[in-house]
Amino acid sequence: MVELTEYHHDPIVCRACGTQLDSVSDPYGTTNRPTTGAFTLCIVCGEVSVFEVAEDGTVTMREPNFVELEIFNREGKALIKAFMASRLKRGR
Repeated sequence: MVELTEYHHDPIVCRACGTQLDSVSDPYGTTNRPTTGAFTLCIVCGEVSVFEVAEDGTVTMREPNFVELEIFNREGKALIKAFMASRLKRGR
């Protein structure tokens, strides 16, 4: 069974829709915090971003580069399916 893990952080503004995002969820249940280079999706608009985590722990998001978008195009469907399955199991 997939267990969704959540991590709360200082608000980050989605680059696409301006939504204030203050937590991340890992549909694979493997981590409790974002890591540099990990993909993220805005829960409101679905924009794909990439996490950057500074040495002091500050979390930001940036636009993915071309290579990262190619990777997301190959692996993103599995991420989205896992996320949706975990949300359904939690009744959200």
